[in-house]
Amino acid sequence: MIRSDSEKAPVLRQPSIRAPPMRPAPSRRMGVMDEAPASKVWRLSPPPPLWTSPGACPTASTAMTTAPSPAADDALRTARDAARRGELDAAVAAWRLAQAGGRMTLPDWLGLGDALDALGRSADAYAAYRSAAALDKGSASARLGLGNALSALGRSAEALAEYERGLKLDPAFPALWANYAVALSAADRPEAAIAAYDRALALAPRLVPALIGRGNAKAMLNRHDEALPDFEAAVAASPGSPHARFNRGLALLRRGDWGQGLADYEARWAMTGRDGRRPGLWLGEDDIAGRSLLVDAEQGFGDSLMLARFLPLAADRAGRTIVRAPRALTAVLAGVDPRLEVVAAEEHPTFAADRYAPMASLPLAFGATPQSVPAPPYLKADPDAVAAWRARLGPSRRRIGIVWAGGPARGAVRGRGLPLKALLRALAGAGDLVCLQKDVDRADRALLAKAGAAAFCDELTDFSATAALASACDEVVSIDTSVAHLAGGLGLKLTVLLPFFSDWRWSTAWSPNPWYPEARLARQTARGDWDGALAALAALAALAALAAD
Repeated sequence: MIRSDSEKAPVLRQPSIRAPPMRPAPSRRMGVMDEAPASKVWRLSPPPPLWTSPGACPTASTAMTTAPSPAADDALRTARDAARRGELDAAVAAWRLAQAGGRMTLPDWLGLGDALDALGRSADAYAAYRSAAALDKGSASARLGLGNALSALGRSAEALAEYERGLKLDPAFPALWANYAVALSAADRPEAAIAAYDRALALAPRLVPALIGRGNAKAMLNRHDEALPDFEAAVAASPGSPHARFNRGLALLRRGDWGQGLADYEARWAMTGRDGRRPGLWLGEDDIAGRSLLVDAEQGFGDSLMLARFLPLAADRAGRTIVRAPRALTAVLAGVDPRLEVVAAEEHPTFAADRYAPMASLPLAFGATPQSVPAPPYLKADPDAVAAWRARLGPSRRRIGIVWAGGPARGAVRGRGLPLKALLRALAGAGDLVCLQKDVDRADRALLAKAGAAAFCDELTDFSATAALASACDEVVSIDTSVAHLAGGLGLKLTVLLPFFSDWRWSTAWSPNPWYPEARLARQTARGDWDGALAALAALAALAALAAD
């Protein structure tokens, strides 16, 4: 939630040298090497001192009315002191004692809700905020808390209603306007979100999360030239804010200013509340010949496949280069350069090395620019496995590998997938279709079978298997997901279907695309409308089919 200029960082994994456990496979893209989600709800950490939120100061109607209870009063004091120190678990426990003693006031219910919300206990936070709202139906802060808790619980329509109730109670509450705007962005209503952010910033011009949120809402509309000044203003208002620098970095990367953009992108580590420049971090500044370098694949699968092109440069500089990555990536990354030692993160939660580098920091370490990005192909498929797939698939005049949706963990990435039925219609008659997607639900499996498309989902056990099957195809058509980066890294003929708002690596600021110069990019021309992109794909597919005959 937003109640002041403060913001709490999203939880990101922190790679490290020597001890830190690296979680196995990434569960989501983390918003790193990707646009930071405009739907992010910022929370205070630690919670603000009590009595500071509008409507939070006790009045005659909200003060304690039960008989004195020394134990409950002590619990209240303990809870308030613990909350001020950021000791949230202790604060919750003490407030529960005060609750049992019937001594809770409006600000105590709000404080309990804030602490539970910050601890990720959204359902419990919702109950606390409901108690606050019941105690004082005129509390805008209670409606703010309810909206935030409902947003975290995925109950978006109810969250919007609570924010609107709160704004009727107090239209001069900037945090309510800002969180309302966050919810509007999450509901894919960026125009309305911008208007709400404008109201918040008219009341609190230096509200950093609102500046960042408005910039992201403008970016959702591809109004990138207007978004950058908001991020710049956020940096100016709070030079130490990692969120401000991170989002400015993404905007600069999109414009092609990779020097400052990549430097700002390093703020992702400070977003965890930790310092990324710990002893041992290597960003290309010194000689590491004869020393060991641990490169952590701390990003999502697609990001790691895109960034793997920098691994040979790391091997050029280090005496020994170890790459720690999720098991699904190890075989395909091992083929990038014979000098690499690739280990599975699941089996090596810790690894000792002289220096370490997060994989997404390698472009900064090597001074990458749009003109100097190492070109594909840099990934390789096992030729025997490719031959085996070709034999198994049989003769074909033209074989097209397809991907239309991300895996289950990608559900939070809005707007990138498209209905399989629409893709099948666009590619009708273009060639023999091969599913390159591992996770396919029952309904889509039935559609594939009806279309005569080959599907081997259960056999795609890692990316080396997918690489071989993709290499047995004449072309790959994919949305922006890991298989697109795999095909691009393999140097395969590739068409990427992009939503109206795509992340910075697919920016229109340059042509051809520096990451995959030979790839064709078919973009939505309006939010959520795949018709134009699929019509362009169908035309290209028809021409290619004629050439193959």
